[in-house]
Amino acid sequence: MQPWHLTLSSTTRHALFPSESLRREAVRAVVRVCGDELVQFCIVDEHVHVVVLCDRRRCGYLGRALKLALAPIAAVPMQPVYTGTIHGRNHMEEVHRYVLQQPAHHNLTGHPALWSGSCFLDLAGARWIPGLELRLQDVLPRVTLAKSCGHLCLPISHLGLAGQEEIRALGPKVLVAASASACTAAPELLGRRAETARARRAACVLARGAGIPTSEMSWALAIHPGSVRKLAGQAVEPEALDAVRRLVTLEQVVRLAPPFQLPDKSRGGRRGPVRAR
Repeated sequence: MQPWHLTLSSTTRHALFPSESLRREAVRAVVRVCGDELVQFCIVDEHVHVVVLCDRRRCGYLGRALKLALAPIAAVPMQPVYTGTIHGRNHMEEVHRYVLQQPAHHNLTGHPALWSGSCFLDLAGARWIPGLELRLQDVLPRVTLAKSCGHLCLPISHLGLAGQEEIRALGPKVLVAASASACTAAPELLGRRAETARARRAACVLARGAGIPTSEMSWALAIHPGSVRKLAGQAVEPEALDAVRRLVTLEQVVRLAPPFQLPDKSRGGRRGPVRAR
C-alpha cells in the first residue's frame, strides 16, 4: 500500500459546495466513502483534495466512488478524478502541508485552522465524526499536532478542553454553532439526522453543565424549554462533548494568533499545487 493524492475539481471553476451545509455534507461523504483508508482531506471552493492509503486498484475505485458520492451534493458538475502518486516521506510532508494550507491558497474567509472543509479540525480533536480515524501517522510516523499547527502558524502542541466558565461566556447562540460544527451538522440544526440530533444534545448537555439558562437555550435552538430539559438529560458521546470543548479552545487560540500568511516565494515557500512526481 502507498498514499495517493486524489483531486476532484468543478468543470466551470465555480464553487462545488457553496454553502456551509453543503460543505459539511461533503465532508461526511468523503469520510463515508474512504473509511479507514483516509489519510487527509480538504474541501475548498472549486475542488477537493483527498489523500488515501491503499493499493492502485483500490485507489481507482475510491476515486470513482468519491465522484459518485459528491456529485449529487455538488452545485456544479465535476471533472474526471485526477490521481497523483505520492513518492516517499518528503513528498508526503509537502502534501500534508499543502492540503492544510489550501483555504489560504484560495483566499477563503477565516483562518485555515477553522475551515470546515479541512481535516485539521479532526486532527486537532475539534470535530468528531463517528468512525473517522485519519491514518496520517501511518504515512508520517513522526508527525505531531504541533507540526501540523506549525504549518498554520499556531504555536500550540496540545489543545485543552474549554471549561464551564469558557462555555458559559460563549452564550447560547455561539455554543449551538460550535456544537453543530464539531458534529458536522448543518448550522440550522433542522431535521432528524444523526449528526443534528447529536449536536442538539451536546449543546444542551454542555449548557446545563455551564449554567446557561434553559430559556436561553430554548431561544437559541428555537425549541420548547421542555425539549431543552429533555435533551440535557439524554446521553451523548463523550467524544462529541470533547470535540465541542476543543473547538472552543481552538477558536480562542486562533483569535489570539496573528493572521495566517502563506510563506513568501522569496523565502523558499511553495505556493503552487503539489503534483505527482
